[in-house]
Amino acid sequence: MSDFHQFLVLSDLHLGAQATAQGRCPNTSFVQVLDYIEQHHSEAEVVFITGDLVDNGVEAEYELLREALSGFPLPVHLTLGNHDDPNAFRRVFGPNLSSRSKVELQNGTPCYVLDTHLAGQNAGRLGASQLDWFKERLAEDTRPAFVFMHHPPGLVAVPSFDAIGLTDRDALGPIIDAAPQIRAAFFGHCHMPLSGRFGQMPGYCVSSTFVQFRPSSKKVKFGLNKTAPPGFGVVFHTPSSFIYHAVGLPQ
Repeated sequence: MSDFHQFLVLSDLHLGAQATAQGRCPNTSFVQVLDYIEQHHSEAEVVFITGDLVDNGVEAEYELLREALSGFPLPVHLTLGNHDDPNAFRRVFGPNLSSRSKVELQNGTPCYVLDTHLAGQNAGRLGASQLDWFKERLAEDTRPAFVFMHHPPGLVAVPSFDAIGLTDRDALGPIIDAAPQIRAAFFGHCHMPLSGRFGQMPGYCVSSTFVQFRPSSKKVKFGLNKTAPPGFGVVFHTPSSFIYHAVGLPQ
């Protein structure tokens, strides 16, 4: 494993949500995930958390997140999802903290963290300004790169989530196809492990650290997967390859 660098991807924490009928609490599950990472993936370089950080978008929930991360030993990069509120987020984490950023890993790999939050909607949007920013960054840096966002970059064949996906995915597609250096995108929103290609770009949905859904390809329905554990993703990468591991917490 010495040839591999490693980063982690978490999503859909939903801190502050009510516990499930089975007694699973999002706050407890998130702390358990952090503890598991410290025990089993402490060699990771960085953690990306791809939105729905909290459930109701209020300051008290972001305080829970800040407290949970306060003693965590790895650097963490956050972006927002449809359950988040940018104003409450920045009141807790700082007015200058951007949920859109370019992060460079130790081996020089660029990582683009995109903000798909659309105020008042479960669907998402990148917006013209961010799409231009993303296109410009990709044009000026052609090194192999990874992308992180909350909403899927395209359709995922799950009607319940395609109905609340990116409203401007058609504008994102040409940018992706013009940037062959993008190695993969990692996203959340769907609360289930799934993968595919979006144009020429592979994409991987990361399990929620709280609860998972069962996919339904026939109708718009959210079905809770009561037996699936909290999870996250581990990405092992070299200059020429990468491997994605979907990790579920032991039950």
